[in-house]
Amino acid sequence: METTDKQFFLTFTGVTAILIILAIGVLLVAKLIGSQVADERVSQAQIKLSNDRIKPIGQVNLKSQPVSVVADDPTTIVVVTETEQVDSLASVNTGEKIYGGICQSCHAGGIGGAPIVGDISVWKERLTAGRDKLYQSVINGLGIMPAKGGDPSLSDAEIRAAVDYMIDASQ
Repeated sequence: METTDKQFFLTFTGVTAILIILAIGVLLVAKLIGSQVADERVSQAQIKLSNDRIKPIGQVNLKSQPVSVVADDPTTIVVVTETEQVDSLASVNTGEKIYGGICQSCHAGGIGGAPIVGDISVWKERLTAGRDKLYQSVINGLGIMPAKGGDPSLSDAEIRAAVDYMIDASQ
């Protein structure tokens, strides 16, 4: 080999060795610093504070996965299961609440031909066929209105309550 090749090889080997030794030194210092931080103990009070900060603000009980025990926490949301009385469900969601939740999005402005709440003539026309016909139209859907107004979780009793509210508000 030529002298310049030998000199390059020695220089390259020396620089590589220095870099490896430097990297090992940095890793050892990092391990030493990391082990000192890990030795600091966290108190139970700090753990409790941290857990309180990240705990959920509420609980949702689904019909498909009911929770048998409900916490005393005021943020717990209870969903009525299908086996409970429909009357208790209707008392929880009055017609006005249901109207304010989903129905008003179309019936307040007449979107898609929806009868506007308060327009007496339009509601009288719809009532000529009877309330039962009107209930069935809402429960099953009519025109561009989906069944149950787009909220399949509503019971038939809740739909009737919402329809009754809209009729009463229009007379």
